[in-house]
Amino acid sequence: MIQEDERYETAVAMTPTTHDVGALVVALGDASWRVRKAAVSAALRFARSPELAPALISALADGDNAGLRNAASETLVRLGAPVVAQLIEHLTQADADQRKFMVEVLGAIGTVEAQMALFAVQDDVDVNVRAAVAESLGRIGGEAVIGRLRERLQGTQNDLQAAVYVLDALSRSGARVPFAELQWFVANPSLARSLYPVLGNTADRRVLPILLEAIASAPEGNRFAAILALDILVHDTSAHDELGAMLRKHHRAHERLVASLDAESDAVVASTIVLLATMREPSLAPRFLAAAACRTIVETAVMAVLELGRSATKHLLREIDRVGVEARVLYLETLESLADPVAVADLIELAHGPEMRSAEAAMRALGAFGDASVVEPLVELGRGDDPDLARQAIFALVAVARRHADAVAMSVRELVDAGDWHAGWLTVLGAIGRERDIDVLVSGVRHTDPDIRRAAVDAATTFASRFPRETLVFALADEHEEVRSAAARALASYQGDEVVAALIAACTDPSERVVASALRALGAVGGTRAAQTLLTAVAATASPIAIAALQSLFLLAPPELEDAVRVGVRHLDPEVVREAIDVTLRLPPATALPHLLAALSHHSWSVRRAAAESLVNRALALPLDVLSERLRDETEPLVRDELERLARAGGRT
Repeated sequence: MIQEDERYETAVAMTPTTHDVGALVVALGDASWRVRKAAVSAALRFARSPELAPALISALADGDNAGLRNAASETLVRLGAPVVAQLIEHLTQADADQRKFMVEVLGAIGTVEAQMALFAVQDDVDVNVRAAVAESLGRIGGEAVIGRLRERLQGTQNDLQAAVYVLDALSRSGARVPFAELQWFVANPSLARSLYPVLGNTADRRVLPILLEAIASAPEGNRFAAILALDILVHDTSAHDELGAMLRKHHRAHERLVASLDAESDAVVASTIVLLATMREPSLAPRFLAAAACRTIVETAVMAVLELGRSATKHLLREIDRVGVEARVLYLETLESLADPVAVADLIELAHGPEMRSAEAAMRALGAFGDASVVEPLVELGRGDDPDLARQAIFALVAVARRHADAVAMSVRELVDAGDWHAGWLTVLGAIGRERDIDVLVSGVRHTDPDIRRAAVDAATTFASRFPRETLVFALADEHEEVRSAAARALASYQGDEVVAALIAACTDPSERVVASALRALGAVGGTRAAQTLLTAVAATASPIAIAALQSLFLLAPPELEDAVRVGVRHLDPEVVREAIDVTLRLPPATALPHLLAALSHHSWSVRRAAAESLVNRALALPLDVLSERLRDETEPLVRDELERLARAGGRT
């Protein structure tokens, strides 16, 4: 048996001159989804073949190969309007299963002719076909379709199954059906699940009590449908206050809504939160957040609680020890947004708690809105044995310092002056940026602990060129590469020949990390000597060095930039080549084009994709024969997508 890769390559390369429609259909029914996907793309090249549409329509009748049916359906949809006439011609001759697939294709194409064909088979003898017709019309939507569906709905009083199909189609099309046309159906509970979405879209306040009563008394599935519909109705009619008043009186509906916070569906839970929020009851805040934790609807719950304001704080704090970690963290994040000073004492206690994620979230909240009273507790946490918690405490102190700089600085400075050297304290002092603390950082650069030396050098970047340059140059000779690397980064804020000379010397460091930092700093400092060093570094075999050099050259854009690109695109590492492709943005279009064209033949698909994306983004034109050749030879779908975008955008000459 031919291997999948070979079958895939054959499907990619299929054209009317190399293969017939029969071979294409075989590929459309291949066991591999990759081959089928490639065949669907290739089928568009056969669009002018008179045998194609009949072959695809026949494939819809294959009862044994679902992959073939799906691929044939997708191809017919992509062929679009030209195949509608043939679909209509075969529609009356096909069996029920085939008719169902053809109806779905017509619905996806959605032209006027397709709509008329669907109208003609609304009364098909097969129930599944009738359902597919209604679904397809609903997908098409539009004024004409909705009008026909509304007319048909009024003739379904004696055919409840037909009513279900039409209601579903009206719901799918987003139809605004007047309430008067729906009243007859309200009394029939078997239509409820299909009817409620249409009722919810009426924008008629008379529907409010109907949906509310359904929430109070209907079985679970219908209740959930009513909840989703009521959410839409309240939004469209701005009936939030009215619904809130109704819920305060209708205790059963309120209870059933609260119970629905435990539903499996994220959409149902989100709508439930929105509806309950109309009561503006702060005691519900913990339920909202607990229901949304670990779901995709966190934002809905948080917004509902934030609209309640600080009145929700005490309720969240009361329940915070009774919920799981995910919900507790969400409570804390919401408390951070509420910024209620009442919560500070509880947050300090939680920050000292045994559970790390909760402690970190509590510290973030303290950092966000804590006053000077939180400084000492955070300092205590910053001195703790757990490095992760200590780091979060430092971040929180930095945040507090934005509001209470002197209080934080004085507390930390007292510790340092008393001999309590700690890397975090230097980070805090650096973030505050007081001139009077520069001497502490200078001393830190000469400390015996490398972590403190690195923190001191990193903190120096806050002061830019105000920090003693010679101290940073001295740090370039430190025995630890992290300190040397930090010193090189810090020197990016300085100018002058001495700084350039120091950074060029750092480019001979045995550590790739230090060299890369020095090269990036040279890009910020600039100058002819810096540019020459960067141009030389592009040829480095070490990828981090070559990438750093290209990034800095992108900033400087020296006259020799094309030389750097020429070297970069020949690098063995595809990551370096992609960086060189990015640098071509600095080159004129005519200069960049040959390099991008060459990259389209690179062995790495990621490089080919980057080159194709750059061509598309810059709207650079390729000769038609070259673009056709690349499309013919390209086997990676993501690259083909970019090349096809280039072709559609007119990127050819």
